[in-house]
Amino acid sequence: MKIDDRLNIVLNYRNLIWAYLALGRMTEAERGLDEGWAYLAQLGDQHGESLFLLQQSLFLQQVGQPAAAHEAAAKSLQVAEVMQSPGSMAEAQMQMGHALADQEEWDKAINLYQSALPVFKELAIEHLLAETYSGLARAYLSQKQSAEALAYANATLAILQNNPWVLFNTMIHFQLYVTCYQVLEANQDKRAPQILSDAHKRLQEIADQIEDAELKSSYVTNVAANRTIVRLSTERLNLT
Repeated sequence: MKIDDRLNIVLNYRNLIWAYLALGRMTEAERGLDEGWAYLAQLGDQHGESLFLLQQSLFLQQVGQPAAAHEAAAKSLQVAEVMQSPGSMAEAQMQMGHALADQEEWDKAINLYQSALPVFKELAIEHLLAETYSGLARAYLSQKQSAEALAYANATLAILQNNPWVLFNTMIHFQLYVTCYQVLEANQDKRAPQILSDAHKRLQEIADQIEDAELKSSYVTNVAANRTIVRLSTERLNLT
């Protein structure tokens, strides 16, 4: 098999893993990671290695292993530094920030987000900007710095409102809405109910397009942010 063919297989695995993670299918995502790594080992491709380490980090984060998620993202950063790729380095820093935030290491998370932010601004990568703004909003909210949290939540919402499909290019999808809602609610911002309603509507629209009942249930219940939106919408807005 030619190297180009193997590289295409690795990229297909990457896309498949993203889909499984988005649907909450963790067993299939883990299997895809294992098989993808086997092909990647034949290539020795650093860019592919950096990307797969980020996916591994996200998987570990979603299954409740933030320390291991941080370790995988840190390895991705090391590979990106060897490649001297600012974008890959910044994305790894952002994912390290997510993993540290899950461990309530707020100051360290903020420092990593702030390191990544100028690169995403320079490269004009909207979905990574939105994800980093959201991470900062969450971290500042947890530190009870409401003004900073609100500023970054507003920055996240501005991107989502300008281009709603940015949501699905991020690694954390509906967590963007969860964070923004929580920040607005904490600030007694009148926009909070509408943001939650919008998130619930978008989530239901996507779920309604999933014909397979098992996949649909997995999407709504196995992804933490999706599950949170359903719960909050039921509790606060009486939506089902």
